[in-house]
Amino acid sequence: MANSSRTESICSCVSSGCAGDIGNGLLSNVSQRRVETGDRGVNLLEEFVHLLFQRVSILNLFGRVRHKVARRSVIIDERASRLKPPPGPAGAFPARFPGQSMHRIHADQPLASPGQTMLITGDEAEHAIRSKRLEAGENVELLDGRGGVAAAVVVHAGRAPAGRRGESALEVRIERVGHVEQTRPVVEVWAATPKGSRVDDMIDQLTQVGAASWTPLHCDRSVVNPGQTKLHRLDRIAWEAAKQAGRAWVLQVNPERPFADALAQESAGTRVVVAHAGEPSYAPATGEHSGRIRLVIGPEGGFSDAELARAEAAAERSDGGLVLASFGPHTMRIETAAAVAAAVILSTEGVR
Repeated sequence: MANSSRTESICSCVSSGCAGDIGNGLLSNVSQRRVETGDRGVNLLEEFVHLLFQRVSILNLFGRVRHKVARRSVIIDERASRLKPPPGPAGAFPARFPGQSMHRIHADQPLASPGQTMLITGDEAEHAIRSKRLEAGENVELLDGRGGVAAAVVVHAGRAPAGRRGESALEVRIERVGHVEQTRPVVEVWAATPKGSRVDDMIDQLTQVGAASWTPLHCDRSVVNPGQTKLHRLDRIAWEAAKQAGRAWVLQVNPERPFADALAQESAGTRVVVAHAGEPSYAPATGEHSGRIRLVIGPEGGFSDAELARAEAAAERSDGGLVLASFGPHTMRIETAAAVAAAVILSTEGVR
């Protein structure tokens, strides 16, 4: 009867999930009883207790693991829900692979129709194969830089066909094709060229915030005059930044233009905004405009007195089509001012 009561106590302990102090006490009592009496039944009971505790330990371990897995799943689900993109506007490209990180490729040729294949060669194929290690069966996204986007699957990654010896080639099959409308308002940035590698940073940042183009601005106090070689290199940087940011429209890098051209409203409805410290903070346009805004950023030495006088005179004649505005209380570098001002305009006007 004593053994039976002990067994019932142990079973109730196990069923309640308790394998701590009570179980340890029972083991101690059973061991003491075995030493005193040499009772074989107690020996068997001790073995039974050990087996029960092994089972409880395994069950507790499984329970802790299951709890951690469930908790991790909840965290992943919460993160996934935060990462889900909001529904895009009408006309937005629906063909992207949701929830997948994929390599984006600059397509310097018209996008093929669904079901057809395209051959990507040159630096894009070399980078995709050598650096990204793309293989057959992987998903990629093709961008033509003018709103065209295609979801595709790699068919072959290797060397180009005969006639292009030694050149890497990536053959892809088009799955879906779509078109993304350009962001509105269209912000044209006319800014003086920063020194050294800072111009690279400016192109990268302008791409990230959503500017449509950059035109090097020549002012009285300009120091850097970019040549064709530098502009070509900056165009490649704009493409790399566009792929990284997932932009369907690449930032256009234009030839240098003089300050007088920046003030001219070449197309009806274009609003010109000259950034200058001490002016009122930027405010959205009250009248109708074409959805195209030209942002003018001067050199590090600032605009000359003659240039400011010309801008103020043009503002008085423009009836709101040309304004001078401030984008912060502090003096900023060219690349910082260009990116900040473009972001403020896009945010204030309401990106659509």
